[in-house]
Amino acid sequence: MTIDLCGFEMIGAIGTDAIRVASGLNRGLCVRNGTIREWSEQAIDASFAQSAEFKDLRIVRNFGGGILSSM
Repeated sequence: MTIDLCGFEMIGAIGTDAIRVASGLNRGLCVRNGTIREWSEQAIDASFAQSAEFKDLRIVRNFGGGILSSM
């Protein structure tokens, strides 16, 4: 699955990650081309992903951290 932000921003919400990979989707994740900022948890929680690619991202002021990955 590819999530292309097309240069746009995902701006935070309280109590959640911006993008969270569920255990059923665990291969072929690609997140690219945008900004993820001011979320109260991780910007991206890909801890269940077996393969993932992150390209051309700005990760800004996410209180839980940036990208959480098991790889």
